[in-house]
Amino acid sequence: MPETLPQYLYQKSKKADCRRVAYRYKNLGIWQPTTWSEYFEKVKWIGLGLLSLGMEKDDKVAVIGGNRAECFICMLAAQAVGGVSVGIYSESNAEEIAYQLNHTDCSFVIAEDQEQVDKLLSQISSISNVKMIIYFESRGLWNYNHPKIMAWEELEGLGKEADAGNPALFVESLERGKAGDVALICWTSGSTAHPKAVMISHSNFIASIRAFQEVVPLDESGDYLSMLPVAWIGEIIFGLAGSIIAGYRVNFPESPDVAMQNFREIAPTIALLPVATLNSIVNNIKFRVMESTFLKRRVYTKALDFAISYTENLIAKKPIGLGSKLLRLIAFSTCIWRIREIYGLRRLKVFITGGAGLGPDIFRFMHALETPLRIVYGQSESTVFCTTHHDGNVNPDSAGKPVGHVEVRISEEGEILSRGPLVFKGYYKDEEETRNVLDEDGWLHSGDAGEWTRDGELVVIDRLKDLMKLKDGTRFSPQYIENKLKFCQFIQEVVVFGHERDYIAALINIDMQVVGKWCESQKIGYTTYSDISANKDVGKLIIKQVKEINESLPPSNRIKKFVLLPKELDADDDELTRTKKVKRNVIYERYKNVIDSLFSDQEQVHLDLEIKYQDGGISSLSSGIVIHKV
Repeated sequence: MPETLPQYLYQKSKKADCRRVAYRYKNLGIWQPTTWSEYFEKVKWIGLGLLSLGMEKDDKVAVIGGNRAECFICMLAAQAVGGVSVGIYSESNAEEIAYQLNHTDCSFVIAEDQEQVDKLLSQISSISNVKMIIYFESRGLWNYNHPKIMAWEELEGLGKEADAGNPALFVESLERGKAGDVALICWTSGSTAHPKAVMISHSNFIASIRAFQEVVPLDESGDYLSMLPVAWIGEIIFGLAGSIIAGYRVNFPESPDVAMQNFREIAPTIALLPVATLNSIVNNIKFRVMESTFLKRRVYTKALDFAISYTENLIAKKPIGLGSKLLRLIAFSTCIWRIREIYGLRRLKVFITGGAGLGPDIFRFMHALETPLRIVYGQSESTVFCTTHHDGNVNPDSAGKPVGHVEVRISEEGEILSRGPLVFKGYYKDEEETRNVLDEDGWLHSGDAGEWTRDGELVVIDRLKDLMKLKDGTRFSPQYIENKLKFCQFIQEVVVFGHERDYIAALINIDMQVVGKWCESQKIGYTTYSDISANKDVGKLIIKQVKEINESLPPSNRIKKFVLLPKELDADDDELTRTKKVKRNVIYERYKNVIDSLFSDQEQVHLDLEIKYQDGGISSLSSGIVIHKV
């Protein structure tokens, strides 16, 4: 039985159906297939190439790139020859990359293109451990002449030479791998502090996929589109580990800009989408319905409203009458099937979301479209999974039940704890922090507040440190309120505050695309994001939306005031993590004068901000912001 991911790949390459397509990528509008046997050969050549460059046991190989097959090939190659792969987000700036390379003692770096190579060369004096930088997209790099950079083809050539000289070398190295070996170092989101380096073993990956296979149909018939950052452990689990263990096909998009177009084109059977993407899909559907002709708007609105109501009854396990079943069939045949077709949802069998709180409204909406959406709860340290929805038990307010052999319990302080084969090996070079989250009995302390339903399902309330209370002692969950507001198609991001205050207030980012279309329909001119956020009519629009959402919230949890920020929250400004989670503490410090003004009698506040760009450039933003009362 294989113990490591490369061993699973080797096994696949030796089976009778090794000519079956393992992955494909789109180039110039045509899908280019690669079989399992070809996949293994590519991994072998890169692995042997690394050995030819002097790679040794436990050396770290960083991978910085987009959704390209080369990234997964490099990860497997490094693992096969006794190394550890390190995922680094391609959006990271040069200083962040240098820190992560140094912290993890990386010896080699696989970089996608000129942009990543330029970042690395700008820090070359501070990353002395790096022996070689290998790039696989040569555009713009033809004239680069540096002793520490080489092309993918050169590395592959070294591997072919080594293979010709010793054909048994790669398999011998691969077979020395053990289940307990560290396969990957990935990074925590860093929403509360500096990202930590999480060590995930091969056995963690294998246990994760096996546990999930007990709940959902992951098998060779599946089709998956890789479109989330390859440095994120969730993408590595489904795009790499799941594919190799379960045998389904992985598709790589032509470019990030057309990833959703490719999603609609292939209509995958397996999908992993973050909450932000689900919000975007739902908001786009709602807006397209809103701007359609009168008759279409009436038909689609009625169909969606009925489908949501029907879904709520199904979830509540209420009896469904014949009349309702007939109406559901009419709604599906007239509208729902068309939405599923347009958005690539028609073939979905495994549909997963996680990584941040999903509002129950979004969940019900996606189930009204008859998609098998499941919420997954976990964290990088638990190899993403702890709990998920099981068949026949879909509750929009919960994250389901434990998977596999994972134990989950709630501590006396209300914290979610987990234990089992999915729990990580520790933080790299940080034993103290490892002891803080992993106790002597093997329980992983998540830092999340949770509780159990009567049916034994886990309800994730919020981060323990983020739970707030008003001055009168009323407790509230910021995440719950934020999710309610983000169900509005005009709102992209929300951060609420109110701890030890008299009421709750919010910083809101509008959805530029949706609000922009609304402005066009209202013949309202605008130029920039800052311009449209400051528009009085846009302010009135959002006030109306917040009022409607407030009606669904308890009186003490309602938004009393808000501002529309003149810029989108951005990871380059350290306001979001690279996985798009809000850094609440950073936002509080950056926008402190705005937040304080929300709890005063002011009607307007001035904001001065320093803005950072991915290339290291800095500019400033100075803007007056209106404080809106609801």
